[in-house]
Amino acid sequence: MRKRKAVRLPRETRRQQILEAARVEFEEHGYLEAKVSRIAGQLGVVEGTVYRYFPSKRALLETLIADWYEQQTQRQREGLAGLRAFREKLRFVARQHLLTLVENAAFCAVLLKESRGQGGNLAIMVRQMNREYSQSLTQLVAEGLTSGQLRPLLPARLLHHLLYGALEQLFWDHFQRPRELELDTHNRRIAGRATHGLRRHRAAPGPRPRSGPQGGGGTGAGRAAPERTPARSLREQCP
Repeated sequence: MRKRKAVRLPRETRRQQILEAARVEFEEHGYLEAKVSRIAGQLGVVEGTVYRYFPSKRALLETLIADWYEQQTQRQREGLAGLRAFREKLRFVARQHLLTLVENAAFCAVLLKESRGQGGNLAIMVRQMNREYSQSLTQLVAEGLTSGQLRPLLPARLLHHLLYGALEQLFWDHFQRPRELELDTHNRRIAGRATHGLRRHRAAPGPRPRSGPQGGGGTGAGRAAPERTPARSLREQCP
């Protein structure tokens, strides 16, 4: 009986298979406990096959993260291309970000855990890719300022942290205590509050109320309180 000859897969097909198996391994066991032998076992190949495509377990994780960021960035840009109104764009960015976190919860947990810290190649790489991913929001804020729909009360960077920080806190609550997540409801609330006080509003009819008597903070304290709220929330979201 003739021995059956093994089928050699195209290089890109095998590479993609290895990445998919590696993602399953990282999500189930975390980076530190993940084993290349189990990744190879999922595919029915020896460890040496995996190492022919990726020199180390770290290289596998870095490639997965880079490919994932590229896919999510492209997905966001394509979705924004079909929208015109500023508010629609802002809600789309917020909803897409939250949806991305929820749909990729296990992988995002690995990504955030392994990329935390001030140094290291992975942390630097993730920060760079995150800047590219968030360019859509940065450009959206610039568009709002240029068109007059936003007032320049907060720098774009702070608004970015305020919006994404709130969404990521919501994701972590969902991840730690899984339950049904009303994406559209939370999206409207967060996107609205992120820009509350930044949108240009028409002046309310009638005389403006006078400030209280001097000595209790006066006019300065009364006007400053609403502007301090976003900054206080930012510190709570981004310690």
